[in-house]
Amino acid sequence: MASAAASEPGEDQPLLGDGDGPMATIKHRESIYSFVTFMPPLTRRTHGHYCTLPVLLALILFSFTIVCQLGLTVIAGGYIQTKSRNFKVSLIRHEHFTTTAMTPIDYVRETVEHAFDQVTEAYQEPVTGCCSSAECDGALPCCGAKPKLDKKHHNQRAQSYQPNRNSSSFLGLRKPARSAASAPSVVKIKGLLDSWLYQSSGDVVLCRMDAAGLVDCTPPSYALLDAWHELDDNQDGMWSLEEAEADRTNLGCRLGLSPVDFFNSAVRGIIKDARDTADNSYAIPLVPESIETRRAIPKDYFEQFKGLVVLCTAVDVGRCGQMISQGFFDGAIGLKSQVTRGGIHDLDSSLDFCQRMLRPNGVCEQALPHTFQLYRARVAEKCGAPSYVADARYTSPHDPRDVTSIVSVSYGQLAQFEGANQFQFQTFLYLILLVWCVVMVDELFRIIMLCDMLANFTICEDESYSFFPKRIREKLRNIYTSLETPRLPKSLEKPAGLDADASDGLVVVDISRPHQNMCCIMCAIRLCLWVYMGNVGTTFLVATFSYEDLLFNAVALAFIFELPEFLYVFVIADEMKEQLADAETVEYPTSLPVSGWKKGFVSKAFWGLFVIPVAVFLVIKFNHQQNIMSSLEALRCACFQSGDNCVASRRFTGAWWNQYWKDTFPLAKLRSSYLA
Repeated sequence: MASAAASEPGEDQPLLGDGDGPMATIKHRESIYSFVTFMPPLTRRTHGHYCTLPVLLALILFSFTIVCQLGLTVIAGGYIQTKSRNFKVSLIRHEHFTTTAMTPIDYVRETVEHAFDQVTEAYQEPVTGCCSSAECDGALPCCGAKPKLDKKHHNQRAQSYQPNRNSSSFLGLRKPARSAASAPSVVKIKGLLDSWLYQSSGDVVLCRMDAAGLVDCTPPSYALLDAWHELDDNQDGMWSLEEAEADRTNLGCRLGLSPVDFFNSAVRGIIKDARDTADNSYAIPLVPESIETRRAIPKDYFEQFKGLVVLCTAVDVGRCGQMISQGFFDGAIGLKSQVTRGGIHDLDSSLDFCQRMLRPNGVCEQALPHTFQLYRARVAEKCGAPSYVADARYTSPHDPRDVTSIVSVSYGQLAQFEGANQFQFQTFLYLILLVWCVVMVDELFRIIMLCDMLANFTICEDESYSFFPKRIREKLRNIYTSLETPRLPKSLEKPAGLDADASDGLVVVDISRPHQNMCCIMCAIRLCLWVYMGNVGTTFLVATFSYEDLLFNAVALAFIFELPEFLYVFVIADEMKEQLADAETVEYPTSLPVSGWKKGFVSKAFWGLFVIPVAVFLVIKFNHQQNIMSSLEALRCACFQSGDNCVASRRFTGAWWNQYWKDTFPLAKLRSSYLA
């Protein structure tokens, strides 16, 4: 299609002709859509009716083109959209509503749907009942706190187990100190756990983000580490099995993890950790009788168990070398003792201890609840396949002769998002989207021109055309006249404005009403397809994170748009192509602007130099903030427990671990048991 009967318009010219007034024209181009537009008038000129094989072929090819374009787009686009949405939904969940949209169009759609859901929920009946255990499926809200238990027997037992608070007592150990600088962060994290994370109801999502931007990608057992004030309900310094079974504050529902399961895991972890220390050092640390009999856990042993849960959050045994280089075990090595936790006395023994904890079927899998294996599988799925590379050698700060080689690990999915966050890739994506939008706008202009022609083109009289050949018309007329009052026959005149000589070029002067209706339907279908393909194609491109795939996907999308041209060249006979080679419409009044500032809306130069670059920039910015950065922050927190807003990062520092080893060191030296 083109404007101006004399020549094609240039890229800097509007889509208009050069008539005395606002006039335009359309020329035939090698496309199925153009074939549908010009073949019926050609058939009407040569045969006087539409019941011909070329018209039937045009309808069949039009239907086939729509099915192919829509089918390819729906299958590929549906897969890409579902894959991208499922990845985001299962990776991170926000406290407040946040869309999973990959494009601005999806963002608007999901926002409107959410607003509609809120309106409909306001008229629904309130949910009755509440959930009071970890077995609830999340359909009911969590119940509130229960009345406090009778503390008499708990206090008596606690007093019988608790020795005097002195320097030699294992219960006299001081709690890990918190610096003044970290106090606000601790308060924020505690508020996050109390106000929202406890309401996760065991969802399959890996990470959660609150309104303040804090990201938590830890297993449910990690959140219980900061819930001692709720676990020890009677505040006697002992977390008993009865308190875990009672679960007065309903931690099971709020966290999705039964306190009884966590209690048993803590008991198993403490015992297995003590056994590991005995097997790998000169000490035989025995645990209190209340733990061995699975009745209660003293607070100081619970603090010791924290280190095991934090270390197990790393999940991958391949990260042990990196944790050593970050100084996690320097505090244990600096104690200069042969009876330290897990037998740690140098870098090699630190590596052995870490690997014993994190390896498959290691202490972490044996001690922690069953949810840890699910968490481990989800982390491996989201982070991607690991790859290893030799890193710099690490020297112990306590002994210059203690040196070990470090192997660093990286993960495929995280590496893809890291690469997508680079300026070079964003620039490449910008250029690809720029080309894609040029193709989209070019198709939109063709649809607009066709709609303008249909709105302003001359409609011929009903007597100037027919759907059927003369012989069939005469039979139908005889049947009709036998039933009705006879009338004078009317001869079928030659269609006005159409030369009967098929050798001349076709110039369409008017179109019939049925042909106009068919072209209107074609425009509506093309416009809907244009919107859908534009949105899905953009999603297809922004969800691709490699240069090769991005380039191939752009070519594939362009092929889908060029499918009507491909089918025309491949299917249409050369004779038909020759008949339509110079086909065009006469100049017709146009509704498109021809002067003033409105002229820019139909100027390809204006769209190509201003509108498209700005629109692509906004899409790139939206994708970077809405998709890449949020997912990248969650992946960094889940895979490496790093990031300013990552909840677990405060415990994955050398300073925290140095204090932890110092505070739990006396427990490893205990050689007496309450059983004795």
